[in-house]
Amino acid sequence: MAPPSSTSAAARATARPAPKRAAPAPRPRLRLFEPPARPRVRGHRRRIPAAGLAVALVVASVLAVVVADDILAQGQIQLSANQQAIAAATTVHHQLQLQAAQLAAPPVIVTQAEGTFGMVSPGEVIDLPAVPLDVPLPVPVTTPTGPTGATPAPPTPSSPAAAT
Repeated sequence: MAPPSSTSAAARATARPAPKRAAPAPRPRLRLFEPPARPRVRGHRRRIPAAGLAVALVVASVLAVVVADDILAQGQIQLSANQQAIAAATTVHHQLQLQAAQLAAPPVIVTQAEGTFGMVSPGEVIDLPAVPLDVPLPVPVTTPTGPTGATPAPPTPSSPAAAT
């Protein structure tokens, strides 16, 4: 028997002829792509407002930052002035408190009462008896009022009516 490789090669050669390849078609020449010409006047006019709008927005934003910075600086100046006013008012307040404390001292009050108003110290001091607070007081005796609505005053030993 013949080797299998030789028979298969012979069978392939006789079975079908190989198709011939066609020669490639010549390629067209390469050229640069150029878009169709547009009127420059129209496109140029469209760019100017866009650029102007961009410049206007930049200028407006810079102006807004400057105005905000100015407002902030004015607020800082006002804050500083208010802090100085508060410090001055606090100093005056402390001085007035000290003056009020000095004028309210007991020796100053006694001196002023005796000198200005003519008051004198009492000769004798009588202590009142202690009254218990848990015991109710007796009901006071009242006299009926007269026709004018005023109660007559009881006679006192120093009054002239009691002397007679």
